[in-house]
Amino acid sequence: MPFDAQLAIAALDFKGFSYSDHPDLSVLRARYPELGFVFDRLEELQETADTVDKQIEEAVDYEVNPLKEEIEGLEQRNNDLRLALNQIRELTVDAEITNIIEDTL
Repeated sequence: MPFDAQLAIAALDFKGFSYSDHPDLSVLRARYPELGFVFDRLEELQETADTVDKQIEEAVDYEVNPLKEEIEGLEQRNNDLRLALNQIRELTVDAEITNIIEDTL
């Protein structure tokens, strides 16, 4: 196969192409206009991936945050009930009630 200078330059261009989150395709697009449809498709895929990532984050936030708040509320209520039982136990002179409270705690 004879040496093809254009092919060698293209290979170097694409090897130097970084696969970061948002690659800059403008240089490659300008140099290789015949591949414009490929670059368009790459940009569409990146936009779709970004949209999906954002929707996933929103869904996680929507599901997790209310649950965290509910758990924190229940933990606070549990702590309040324990405190109230401890206070009742300290105020109670009846041994039977004290034993019931201690068993509960």
